[in-house]
Amino acid sequence: MSACDATQTKPWLSVIIPTFNGEGTIAEALASLSAQNDSAIEVLVIDDGSTDSTLKIVRSYDSLLNLKILQREHTGNWVANTNRGIEESTGQYLSILHQDDRWEDRRLATIHEVLMRNPNVEMCLHPSFFLGPDGKIIGLWRCPFGGRENVQMIRPDVFLRCLLVQNFIALPAPVFKKDSALKVGLLDDSLIYTADWDFWIKISSLGPSAYIRKPLASFRLHSHSQTAILSKKPDYMEQQLLCVLVRHFGRYEGITKDRQSLLKVASFSVKLNIALMKFSSGQTFKAFRLMKDFVHLGPKGLHQFFRCSRIVDRTLARLRVRRHGRIQTAAG
Repeated sequence: MSACDATQTKPWLSVIIPTFNGEGTIAEALASLSAQNDSAIEVLVIDDGSTDSTLKIVRSYDSLLNLKILQREHTGNWVANTNRGIEESTGQYLSILHQDDRWEDRRLATIHEVLMRNPNVEMCLHPSFFLGPDGKIIGLWRCPFGGRENVQMIRPDVFLRCLLVQNFIALPAPVFKKDSALKVGLLDDSLIYTADWDFWIKISSLGPSAYIRKPLASFRLHSHSQTAILSKKPDYMEQQLLCVLVRHFGRYEGITKDRQSLLKVASFSVKLNIALMKFSSGQTFKAFRLMKDFVHLGPKGLHQFFRCSRIVDRTLARLRVRRHGRIQTAAG
């Protein structure tokens, strides 16, 4: 079936791609969709007023993908643009892909099979590779779920307990139901940095999630990413992180002692994230106080922190990017 034929039937999946001046990477993202060889999907590109060749590149895929392009005046708000795409989508399931990320081979075939066998799951997700600016794999972004099964069902309470500590989900990893997205009120467009974390907590609370152990997408790290830019505003970032934590901690219904321990771990995770941002941008932070809080987590708290925060995976990948950047600068 051609991409044009696919428009005659309702797609099973809508891919939401917010774009802005993404001419350097958007072709790779779209090519990774086309390589899935699944004509029963639609791709909605919501462009935020690009001034480069982004839209020209997107239109070049019109014969390969079932494309719908929505052009908007520049707002700088990827969350609002993503919500617009969700509202305009027609698929039963949704997936978000940023212009600098990509899918890996057979992602859709693998996920579609899981969803057909488990129609009750609210979200299907998997680990993702970290990519450097040049598109090469530099690490693995895993989720904190054990087990040796290729596909594991995760209860909402188990998911929440881990997700409150840290957003361990790469944006291109989940596939979720459109009805569920509408039910939880879409993404909060006031949370430019933490909207996805807030959204995954809301979606995962609706029912079980399916976790596939195989990495099926890739997330790019580079100096022009939103995360890198916002890391220079640690106070603003801290407000957004605490907003999500305060908003959702009440969802966790563990015993009092367990809740207190979880709150201590989750609060430390926020502090460490902010400290790392300040360190990255050359700002000072209270290292001694941070170390004291770290020790006070205790053995169980430390285990939970390292398991749920994926701090090692995230830090090593970013250190590789910084080292690679220094090598390129020296060579230049």
